[in-house]
Amino acid sequence: MKRVLVVEDDAAVADFIAQLLRSRGHQVRMGRNGDEGAALCADASWPPDVLLCDVIMPGLPCSDVVRVALDLHPGLKVLLMTGWADDAVRDGMPEGLCVLQKPFTVARLLGCMTCAESENACEGKKIAPVGTRAPADLGQAAS
Repeated sequence: MKRVLVVEDDAAVADFIAQLLRSRGHQVRMGRNGDEGAALCADASWPPDVLLCDVIMPGLPCSDVVRVALDLHPGLKVLLMTGWADDAVRDGMPEGLCVLQKPFTVARLLGCMTCAESENACEGKKIAPVGTRAPADLGQAAS
């Protein structure tokens, strides 16, 4: 069981993800924008094991939420979600973070969570250094 912080401004998406993760035994807290996400990361009474964060949302930019989260929790696993192109995702992000391209399947999300738990390779894309091509999507979408 992991403590998962979900930062997503689309309430329907956030609620679905939270319900799914809770049904798999995870503890979930939700932030509806970057400011809430950063504040929840700073809550010492509930340090997250995994940050699942939308890339484009109101408030503090995702890259800042990720920086705050990693500064406070150096071993934190970070999974990003986005419907945007690779360049928008890479802007200001550390290399090597897993990216779930929206829309993603339940199987893809659960695969990334499993990878975060077991330290294995990510089921999504990895953020490549600026000026290089991102590696191909490693996961297979369910039909």
